Amino acid sequence: MSDFSYTLMTDSTCDLTPEYLRSVNVPAIALSYTINGETHFDGNYEGAATIESFYELQRQGQRATTSQISSTQYIEGMSPYLEKGDLIYLCFSSALSGSYASACVAGEELRLKYPNRTLYIIDTRAASLGEGLLVMHAVQKRDDGLSIHELKEWVELNWRNYCHIVTVDNLHHLRMGGRISAATEFIGSIFDIKPMIYLNLEGKLIPDGKARGRKRSLDKLVAQTKADIVNPEEQILTICHGDCLADAKYVRERLIKEVGVKDVLIGYTGTVIGSHTGPGVLAVFFVGNNRK
Repeated sequence: MSDFSYTLMTDSTCDLTPEYLRSVNVPAIALSYTINGETHFDGNYEGAATIESFYELQRQGQRATTSQISSTQYIEGMSPYLEKGDLIYLCFSSALSGSYASACVAGEELRLKYPNRTLYIIDTRAASLGEGLLVMHAVQKRDDGLSIHELKEWVELNWRNYCHIVTVDNLHHLRMGGRISAATEFIGSIFDIKPMIYLNLEGKLIPDGKARGRKRSLDKLVAQTKADIVNPEEQILTICHGDCLADAKYVRERLIKEVGVKDVLIGYTGTVIGSHTGPGVLAVFFVGNNRK
């Protein structure tokens, strides 16, 4: 691994695997979740807290809750890297978590503690493998030789182009999180309604129509991607799924054949994001021209 004059850091909600992040020298600060009376760090799938068992507990009716990163955790997590050099942090959407606000509070203290260091904290307005895709591209830019200042400018210029298109299989978790009403959940369940959702420019999840039945909702993911993507033949897309690998593979195959993308990487929706979307969530992330 090459030496860099600065550290590129992110958080666990990027849903990139710990193995990948270690391989590209990107540390991640972990959010946490609680389920079945036990608290775990996001991104830690060892032992009984595997990602599969997490979604199985949800299917059994267990509710998961999440916690943002505190300013103290940020100070503890960032200090070792600021001891060595500068740092740029790509953060989970501020519209979905208070972690960004905590990072900014920590940043004020850290800049006083390390006055000769540069510290950039950037709200990506992204989530899951949409945030992850931005991190992957930032890694490429870092490895191409961009300075920390140039990388900051690149991220701030380009984050708006990272599109997130989402569908969920079950409305229960959206209702528990206050995204929809109990009446909407009841009616949707009766008629097998699958909501279509996108992440807007503020980083908020916004309903964008619906499909009746799972297959139609997956087909709409493909159709919307085809409508909004730019230069598909040059792109490697990402898909995240809530323990529904067969559906993810179906969407991947169609994206390659019908949209003509270079490749599609599939990964799990992590435990913090999955706490609010539940089993069966499936999302496609790509660079496009129509993030609303």
